[in-house]
Amino acid sequence: MDGIGTITILKSKKSMEKSIVEAIKELNEKGYSVDFSRNPWKDRLKLNITQFSIDGTYRFEGMTDPDDEAILFAISSNDGKIKGYLLNGYGPYSEDWINELISKIRIRREP
Repeated sequence: MDGIGTITILKSKKSMEKSIVEAIKELNEKGYSVDFSRNPWKDRLKLNITQFSIDGTYRFEGMTDPDDEAILFAISSNDGKIKGYLLNGYGPYSEDWINELISKIRIRREP
């Protein structure tokens, strides 16, 4: 998992958006460059869910508005050849397909 963990941001929406961009940049630097919310990666992940695992998460919280909350998942294939990320909101802003996928995907545990 090398440095991937949980980050909680309790600032304004503007700060949160900047922090999400920074977190994606950090993941890119660690080789997590695939955006799994876009095709063909979205379909590949959905069709081959057992071949992928969640390596870590970044959680973002709005200062006063729960609508500003988001979670960024670091995901990799079990063979380590494909690494990427998936961003989802909370509550009414979350994507149903992502919620379903996350409920089925394995969470990689460090030894």
